[in-house]
Amino acid sequence: MEHVGKWLGMRIPTRAVVTVYDPPVNYGYDITTKLFSKPSLMRYAVEPLADGTQLTLSNEAPVDGWMKPLEPLLRRSVEGMFDRDVARRKAIIEAEAVSTVE
Repeated sequence: MEHVGKWLGMRIPTRAVVTVYDPPVNYGYDITTKLFSKPSLMRYAVEPLADGTQLTLSNEAPVDGWMKPLEPLLRRSVEGMFDRDVARRKAIIEAEAVSTVE
């Protein structure tokens, strides 16, 4: 997948390649961009619980070079993205669950 994101007013082209596909529990992809020398490793783990499902998102993103001083800001930005992504997915899943019950 190719994507152009925005961060601090910059347009950042990225490419993501699925590297982990072990349904229904593990999924992941590696993101490359010219801003970083190594890929960012996005991982999703799904774990059934007695009262629902736990989704764990993780990201291993080496920050180097001129971006190193911006690492705290980048980390907060990514955490916010995770929170919004999980909230959207949760709303979709819950809406589908309600519609199948009705």
